[in-house]
Amino acid sequence: LRSTWLGLVALAVAARGSTESDLAESYRDECAADIAPASWSVEEDGEWEAPANWKPHKDCPVQLTPAAFKERCAPHEAPEDWDEEEDGVFEPPPDLAVPTCVVAFVPVLGYDEVARRRMATLGAVMAAARKEPRPLEYLWSVEGDQPALEAALGVGTYPVLALYNAKREAGAVMRHAFTADNMASFLTRASIGRAEGVRSFSPPELQEPEVWDGRDIEMPRCGDEMKYDDVELEVDF
Repeated sequence: LRSTWLGLVALAVAARGSTESDLAESYRDECAADIAPASWSVEEDGEWEAPANWKPHKDCPVQLTPAAFKERCAPHEAPEDWDEEEDGVFEPPPDLAVPTCVVAFVPVLGYDEVARRRMATLGAVMAAARKEPRPLEYLWSVEGDQPALEAALGVGTYPVLALYNAKREAGAVMRHAFTADNMASFLTRASIGRAEGVRSFSPPELQEPEVWDGRDIEMPRCGDEMKYDDVELEVDF
């Protein structure tokens, strides 16, 4: 994962004039102010409280779940609680616009991928969203959380940006460095039908992911390592 990340681009230049720290802080302030910072200790600092009247900014990407996909990317499909026997055949409004969804696939958290870097990645997506005049829907997903969608799109490196239109049943993946400028260019080219590597496929089955709490994962400590004192090996000479 580290080599993939470094091979793409340092997020320190992901948005013009913005550092990785700037992007992470922007995401945290506008999209995750309800989550306590990693340095916050409940025992020492008390319960964390979000700023008064705070709510996520409209440009904040949301974690990809089956419900989020249906609400944001496939409003033309019948709701999950729709019963044709009781409710009849579902017919969306004739003037309903089905938006193209933009999905950022981010690496799994670990030694080389930390929460702050993930926030910077999502902050770069926000920076790109603010350059895009069209009303797109922005989501994000962790590597491996949505294997069917990743396979259908042909995702192979992380982080990476992709787009998908559920009504047209077509999607594409950005094949350039993960920067706000490249993302904005990719979305612009897609809007005029010049996206490269477009794939056609029906909306795949989505999984319910583990909700991210905005923190790093707890890595094993030295004292947690497996002990081999009682392991017996059979060796034939």
